[in-house]
Amino acid sequence: MTTVFLFAHQDDEMGVFQTLQTLAARGEQQVCIYLTNGDWNGLSPILRNAESSRVLEGFGVAPGNIYFLGTDLGISDGTLPDNLVLAFTALDSILEKVKPQRIILPAWEGGHQDHDGLHWLGAQLAQKLGILHASRQFSLYRATSSGFIPYRVMAPLHANGKLEYQPVSMMSAFRHAVTCFSYKTQRKAMLGLVPWMLLDQLLSRSERLQPVLMARIEQRPHLGLLLYEKRGRYCFSQMTTALLRAGDAIRMPSQ
Repeated sequence: MTTVFLFAHQDDEMGVFQTLQTLAARGEQQVCIYLTNGDWNGLSPILRNAESSRVLEGFGVAPGNIYFLGTDLGISDGTLPDNLVLAFTALDSILEKVKPQRIILPAWEGGHQDHDGLHWLGAQLAQKLGILHASRQFSLYRATSSGFIPYRVMAPLHANGKLEYQPVSMMSAFRHAVTCFSYKTQRKAMLGLVPWMLLDQLLSRSERLQPVLMARIEQRPHLGLLLYEKRGRYCFSQMTTALLRAGDAIRMPSQ
């Protein structure tokens, strides 16, 4: 069994630490591919790539199975929806070589525009390879309707389908939390994410995956403002336009 993990940014793997850990224990092959260079606010792609490499290797991923495709292609953090055709061609080439049995990717949840763009991209390729039924999505963060809590961490949307639970022990939950602070370039961001992640895993004792549903990509992730809209970084109308243009350019058989 070969599983390909698609990540937009160098730290998105925090959403599947338990899955990485479980697959490594089974001796299954894991391939991790990053689709942006992680240069948000002038951060160094070299440093961010090194941070994620160390984390992934700690969870049993072979160094040769880690691809920083976004760095190779020069896709800046935050611009993936506008570079989907470029990313599709390069990613398709890697997947044809790797021949995965499933793809695991960020959820369609309106948290970050790169996550939603990557979800569309991965879903198209999973369908092309005939592995959509086995592929899964994972939640990272998204907006809430609450005025007190601006976002929720690892909170799967009901509309994204049936939950599949990966058991997380108390020891693993704390290991995951500590590991997040090894991303030195992201320590400020982790202060807002890790406490919620740890609380979620301690209470639910699980990490959740959901199916990848093509019909969902035709819908707004949820009602109300999406998190990237709240932050003024992107809007869903831009996302829709970007996906339509990419679909026309790629000309998937189903479209």
